[in-house]
Amino acid sequence: MRGKPLLILIVLTVVIAVVAVVVREDRGSVAGAGEPLFPALLEHVNEVTTVVGVGRGETFTLVREGDRWLVSEKNNYPANQEEARKLVLGVARLSRIEPKTSNPDLYEKIGLDDINAESGNAVQYSFKNGAGESLADIIIGNSRLGRVDPQESEYFVREPVMAQTWLVQGKLSDAVGAIEWLDDKILKVERDRVRQVTVTHPDGATVTVSKKKPSQQTFNLVGVAEGEETESKFKLNDLGRSLASLDLEDVVQASEVSLPDDALEVEMTTFDGLRAVLRSTKDGDRTLAWVAASFDESLIAPEFLPGGEQADGESTHLLSADAVREEVARLNRDLPNWVYVVPNYRAKYMSVTKEDLMKGAEKKDDS
Repeated sequence: MRGKPLLILIVLTVVIAVVAVVVREDRGSVAGAGEPLFPALLEHVNEVTTVVGVGRGETFTLVREGDRWLVSEKNNYPANQEEARKLVLGVARLSRIEPKTSNPDLYEKIGLDDINAESGNAVQYSFKNGAGESLADIIIGNSRLGRVDPQESEYFVREPVMAQTWLVQGKLSDAVGAIEWLDDKILKVERDRVRQVTVTHPDGATVTVSKKKPSQQTFNLVGVAEGEETESKFKLNDLGRSLASLDLEDVVQASEVSLPDDALEVEMTTFDGLRAVLRSTKDGDRTLAWVAASFDESLIAPEFLPGGEQADGESTHLLSADAVREEVARLNRDLPNWVYVVPNYRAKYMSVTKEDLMKGAEKKDDS
């Protein structure tokens, strides 16, 4: 009787071994597991000059001119350079983990169904060289955190001409659509550099906030009379950093719109000589902004610069005169050509009146 269970155990062992072999053979039937997804793209990655993307019903094109990536659909406005490089290098470095379904009926489950669906996840990218030759084409679907390396992600992908899908590993940009690819930072100035911000309203009324030294964490309202009290330091700080970290929602070519005479003006000056001026106006639900930058040597506070009598703990983020001149030249390469659509919350920070900032003052009705 003891021989029968032993025989059954032997049979089961053989069956399991056969199944394992079949599974291994099935996995091995699709070559490439563990290899680069696009070895040719990796080899010629520096030759990529155009990336065409289609996703969520929109087409967007990144074009490299010299050392800069531009967004074609936005009249060649600069793209987010880090994200553009991450996309090109990221796709070139994708490595295969394992084959997945080749059944089109199952593409939807892994986000690889319709690149033109506005609510879909699928995005198709085509990478081309200067001669217009395709170096790689890929459709990217759902993603998830990497199981082996949490610093990377796993993606379900397929090549447009292939039914076979793959799970791959790498690190890609999440941007989709022309606006998401824009470099959304108009100005990026360290807060410690900012000395003063002044708002001038169309009726001539002004509001000024300032700091006495770079390390000061909060801005003070200029012109507060004895007995008056500001309502919130947060509002003062919002105004003080409004231009320093100015971002955009969209861009318009400067030749397409005109700056009105009654524009609101916001001027930011720094301890190291930068002057930035923004003029804005409402255009329906949008706020349009014109921005200019200049270097003004008279603004420099030498006591806070390296070697100055008050430099200790104050000069960390301040730039030299030559560095500020270079910053202004870099900004003015693009600023004069564009009008920016700035977020409404930024516009609100920059359009405050003194009454908005004072305790007990009658507030204006924003409606």
